[in-house]
Amino acid sequence: MNQRQELLNRIIHHLILNASFTRNLGLLDGKMGICIFFYLYARQTGSKLYEELGGYLLDEIYKEIAQSASIGFAKGLCGIAWGIEYLIQNNFVEADRDEVLEELDLKILEKDVTRIKDFSLDDGLKGIAYYVINRYHKRINSHDFINKEYVNSLICALKQNKEDEEAGMLVNKLSKVWDGEIISDRETILEVIVDKTTYTSKTLFNTHREIGIRKNGYTGIALKLIFENHEK
Repeated sequence: MNQRQELLNRIIHHLILNASFTRNLGLLDGKMGICIFFYLYARQTGSKLYEELGGYLLDEIYKEIAQSASIGFAKGLCGIAWGIEYLIQNNFVEADRDEVLEELDLKILEKDVTRIKDFSLDDGLKGIAYYVINRYHKRINSHDFINKEYVNSLICALKQNKEDEEAGMLVNKLSKVWDGEIISDRETILEVIVDKTTYTSKTLFNTHREIGIRKNGYTGIALKLIFENHEK
């Protein structure tokens, strides 16, 4: 067993022991991100065990989701909806994406984006934008579940942040959504965040580390390791 696989195995052991005990359901900080990791690793290894672990966490998220008051991307509903959409789009889970996400869509869309002054990914407009774009990924835009008025309001809100390149990129994609064009980009925000993850193997378990994807957390490192294995 090489050092990278040994490191990954130790992280997986940590995630198995601790995933169900984290109260955070979010994509970047909690169970949704760990759930995605197990599904991805199950596909890479062909192991039913990891697929079952991913399914178990997904069931827990559904049972506990009412407790999430935040709509943020890191910890709240936008990130959870993004994650479920990701699993369905990539055929990890068989489900009607609109039926499964109907209640989450309604809760998220209650938020008036024109009143949000936070442009961040974690809790602000960028996170909502990534959620909307992913909901329209590879589909002919009918605007049945997220209407054009909402998309336009989100575009106008993001345009207020004129100096931000990421906000400009999101405006361009949302404009395609508004125009009814199909969004089919291969790279996802998940891959962007994981690519920025850094770690030192010698000190990986010697200091306190978050369990999630961001902040160089255990799930982020585990995802980076399997993404790098896939590239090889």
